[in-house]
This record gives sequence, C-alpha cells and structure tokens, in this order.
Amino acid sequence: CYPLNYLTLLFPTPYNLGFFMFLHMALAAMGMYFWLKSLRLSENAARLGALTFACCGVFWWETIHPPILAVFAFFPWMMACLENLSKKLTPGWGFLSGLCFAVVFCGGSFQTTLCVLYTSVVYFFFRLLTREEETSTSTDQTINRFPWKKLLIVLLFGLWGGIPLLTQLIPANEFSQLSNRRDPSQTYENFTGTFSMVPFTTYEFLFPALGVPSGGAMESAIQSITNQKNMDNDFLGAEGYLGVWIPFLFFLAFKRKDKKFLYFLLGFGVLAILTAWGRYFPLHRIFCAILPGINLSRAPFRYVLAYVLFGSVLAAYGYQTLERFFQEKGR
Repeated sequence: CYPLNYLTLLFPTPYNLGFFMFLHMALAAMGMYFWLKSLRLSENAARLGALTFACCGVFWWETIHPPILAVFAFFPWMMACLENLSKKLTPGWGFLSGLCFAVVFCGGSFQTTLCVLYTSVVYFFFRLLTREEETSTSTDQTINRFPWKKLLIVLLFGLWGGIPLLTQLIPANEFSQLSNRRDPSQTYENFTGTFSMVPFTTYEFLFPALGVPSGGAMESAIQSITNQKNMDNDFLGAEGYLGVWIPFLFFLAFKRKDKKFLYFLLGFGVLAILTAWGRYFPLHRIFCAILPGINLSRAPFRYVLAYVLFGSVLAAYGYQTLERFFQEKGR
C-alpha cells in the first residue's frame, strides 16, 4: 500500500533496496529543509538541520527495517504541513496534512506511525495556541478568539486528505486481530516493555561506537541480545546519534531572545528519551495505559525518533546563532 515502493520495482533486486534507502534519505533531508524554512531559519541553518536529520543514527540503525525508514523520512514533511497549517488554517494545508499522514500510515510501521501521530497532535496545538495573535484592522487591537470554525473546516479537509490510509488500515486491522499482539498472555514485562533503551546507553547519542568490543563491529553489536527475557541490547542508544557537536549547537540555540518554542523542542526531546527508556522509567508504562495503540507494540527505544527530529531543529537554531556571532564585530 506504500506508493513509493513501486518506484523501487524498476530496478533488479540487488539495487532496489539501495535505491529505497537513497530515495528516503533524500526525502528526509528535503522534508526537514522545508520545515526549517517555514520556521524562517536561514538557508545555511536549514541545510545544517536537514543534513543532521538525514545522516542521523536512525538511518544507519534501521537499514534492516525499510517501513520504519519510510515513516521516518516523512516525519518532517508532516511537521512542515502542520507548521503552515497552524499559521494559516487554510483547507489546502489541512488536506496536505491529512494526505501526508496517509502516506506515513501506509509506510507500514505501526509503532513509528503512532509516534508521528501523537507528536504531530501535540506540536500542532502548541503552535496554534502560541501563534502570533491576530490584529483587528478596524480597531488595531489584539484579539484572542480561538478560531473554532476554521479548525473544524481544516479538520474535515484533513480527514479527506487522509482517506488513502484506509487501504492500509483495513488489512492491518484484520491482521492485528489474528496476531499474538492482542493475546492476553502478552504483558508489559514480556512484550510491550521489551527492547527498552538502557539508560546508561544514552551516552551513545554522542559516542555510538564507544564500548564495542575490540576487534568487533558495530553492526554486530547492535544485533547482540544481552538479556533474552527482556531483549536488552547495549547499543540501542546509537539510534539517537546526531553528532558530537550537537550539545554545543543546543547551547547556542538558547542564546535567542524568544525561547518558548525552543523550550518546547527541548522538553519534547527529553520526554521522548524518557519514553525510550521503557521499563526503566515509568513514563512509557503510563503512556501504554492512557494512549490508544501504544501497548500493541514493543521496542519503546524507537520513540527516540522524536528526539532526533526536534534535536535536528534545535541544532539548526544553534547554527543560526553561530552565523549571527560571525557577523558581529569583536566576536
């Protein structure tokens, strides 16, 4: 049901997977660039954020899971549509947002689709509630009325754009009903909480290969299970790798005057990391209880995708600050 799969069928089997990777890496970079430009960042800052996102640990780690890469590549496209929608609340952006989510859903990774869904909902309403206040042309006084009517219209157009996801939803639901994921014997300990990111592996966000046995290979280390009962792995943190210079850019991002949006990005990124810790921290268990669908998937470490997404944006803001410093005399 994922439309871009058909482009890979033009190539022989040994090449089509490589083309799939290249295509989605390019799409991820372009989507992040489009989103950052909609945030009014400079050309170079947008390029930096785009490259950071497309070259992160997720693309290396998840090479063996093309459906996850498909969803991941369209993650920034979804956010870009919602950014423009929150500013303008037009039916066109509502339709495009729904269509983008339909493509995400048809990518075929249920867990990462849920990550996109819940992240998108929180992001959209935050941006909507904190957008620039409208100014009345007749009185030049600021008004704070919430645009309920516009919101309802764009919601209807969003549902219209999302209709293609039914091609995946119906068979996926039938398959899910017959799978062991709904078996009563599947508990948090033996299913939903497995493949949790061990907290001490968070250092791999900066140094992913640190700790690989001498003479060993990273690609073997990330497949090594250290605890068969809970499916632990000591290198799950490598998925959050963005670059060793990222903390420096995070720090520079907060040199800006308007920090509300930056604190939101940072807070959500931290929330994603705590969720990725799975059974080592109570947050993921709480989400499993209150958010529909979370308890049907294991591998909570994959929620680090939201950190990678927002971390790339923070890095772009930090780079723009660095650009400003270079332009100031005496710096």
